[in-house]
Amino acid sequence: MSPCIESNGAQFPPVLPDAGAKRVRGLAEVLAQDDMQEALYACCASDDIVHVRTESEEKSEKALKEALFNSKHDQKALCPDVRAKIVWFMRHVVEGLQLPEKSWFDMVMLFDLYCLRAHKPIEVGDLPSLCGAVVRLLKKFETVMFLPNEHALIMNIMQLAEYLRQAGHTIPHPAVTLESLEAHEHLVLTTLDWRINLSSVDSWMSAFYARMNTLTGQVLLPTLHLTWNHSLGLARAMLLMSGTSLSLSRRHAARGLLGIGFVAARLLAPDALGLGSLEELESMLGMCTPQNDTADGNTKVPEAQEVNSACHQFFLELLQVTTGSSLATLQEDCKLVESEMRTHLRQRREVHFETL
Repeated sequence: MSPCIESNGAQFPPVLPDAGAKRVRGLAEVLAQDDMQEALYACCASDDIVHVRTESEEKSEKALKEALFNSKHDQKALCPDVRAKIVWFMRHVVEGLQLPEKSWFDMVMLFDLYCLRAHKPIEVGDLPSLCGAVVRLLKKFETVMFLPNEHALIMNIMQLAEYLRQAGHTIPHPAVTLESLEAHEHLVLTTLDWRINLSSVDSWMSAFYARMNTLTGQVLLPTLHLTWNHSLGLARAMLLMSGTSLSLSRRHAARGLLGIGFVAARLLAPDALGLGSLEELESMLGMCTPQNDTADGNTKVPEAQEVNSACHQFFLELLQVTTGSSLATLQEDCKLVESEMRTHLRQRREVHFETL
């Protein structure tokens, strides 16, 4: 068997039991070793931490389904155009205040979950104060977030209010006060059952990526980084789309994004994950992901040497073991992301034709 990757004299796939289910068990056994779990714990990606995150997300999804079932109003009252402006604003806040990109995914996640579980339709006039409350809550619960002072946040909120006014929406004067921020903080907390320390799709992707990198002894770091660039670029684009799948099925979306990243990097064949042709997938990736919105500023799949079938199988098994999914589940998650891409492109075409 010829090597898939050679780095510093190392060869992958490593020598493990026979291919198929035995090799999956071999990778799983390596991942379960105490020293491996200790290394993963240091980067918040051990089996125990992933299990806790999974339980938390399942509780969140259950609560959301119950809220939607018992709701007496249209939870989708917030139109896609307004949501897009809010997501753009949150990205502006993250960049302007030099917060980690994770904060952007976290903000949008909480905002989407609150809007879907709100006990009454969301008024556009409340959005500036609501967005400020989400930022303040994350600041309190996330040690990585740091806001220089309250004034910087208020100024950003005022910019959002003016942006919404220019778009034709009615926003009160003043758009936000300390009292309204505190009121919306409490409203968000009670609506979400005081569970806001949730894992966004970015957190899930980072955890799975850390598990893959640690399991392979960082030998495949350049290769895995290429898949990460594709996955993160698509995640950013999907976050800006009108849908909220990245905020709802976050763990599933993360697995689907990583799987498509492996296909885009030519490490897996599309049919292995139940996807369409490579040409079609590359075309959708190119249209969904702006060139300046990827992790390395490059959306085009680079020329890569074809890897043999054994290497394809190894990377497929690596994805299954580190994300804790069966092949059927992984294929389903990839199809979920592919379906979101198709929906977004269809909506873009419809908007384009309406403006002609």
